[in-house]
Amino acid sequence: MSDDYILGVQPLGDTILSCVNCDKPLVEITLMSKEFPYSWSLQADCPFCGDSSEPLEIQGKICVNGVSPVKVVDQPVRKIGDLFEMRFKTKL
Repeated sequence: MSDDYILGVQPLGDTILSCVNCDKPLVEITLMSKEFPYSWSLQADCPFCGDSSEPLEIQGKICVNGVSPVKVVDQPVRKIGDLFEMRFKTKL
């Protein structure tokens, strides 16, 4: 059971960002609420081959975790118009 469920928040769904080159799963994005005024463009760097995932656009409140053995070590955010761009830096 996830910690989010224990806190009374039922996640709405999960999406995995995978590398476009080696197809390894990198980052799990959990949509916690659609009732959140932010739109995101999310992308993850691949620590296996040096490429990255395809960008994913999503709106709402999100929770982010690396898919084992990948760890998210940095997630800089940049605002472009009404969109927040986040590119996850990862390591093994």
